[in-house]
Amino acid sequence: MTKQLTLEFVSQTLDTNKIEIIKLEINNNLKDSWTVFKHNSVASFKQCLFRITTIDKQVIYFILENAFMLYLEDTIKIKYNGKLYSYVISENKNDFILQTKEKLTQLNNQLQYLKATNELNVSSIINSNIDQIMDKMYKHKAIYNFSLQPKEVSWKEK
Repeated sequence: MTKQLTLEFVSQTLDTNKIEIIKLEINNNLKDSWTVFKHNSVASFKQCLFRITTIDKQVIYFILENAFMLYLEDTIKIKYNGKLYSYVISENKNDFILQTKEKLTQLNNQLQYLKATNELNVSSIINSNIDQIMDKMYKHKAIYNFSLQPKEVSWKEK
């Protein structure tokens, strides 16, 4: 029998959501490569794509910013900044995924422009703009590469 775990999300405003899971896997560089988060582990990510397998065998994906993960006993606690969005894989390219691809293309064009401008040393602000665009691109790449679409999660009662 697979061990049941409690996954607890804690936002920067201390909002808490819980769900019962059997596994949490962390993505490696937006490739189809996953690492199981193991007992007595700690992890910290600027941006993170991970997936969980619930006790009823649903696979749900999350993309989080500034995530800190701690796995002790039968609980995985994830502290994060921003909003908590959940996703599932879509079998076909729907409007959401196509819009995400379009947004990704726009961000990539902005990034190329800023990098070219940065080489001319026009402004020091450009470096921070480049970082912001790359952060946005991470989420859009994850959604597009894995054909994710938003899905509400049934959280455990508090």
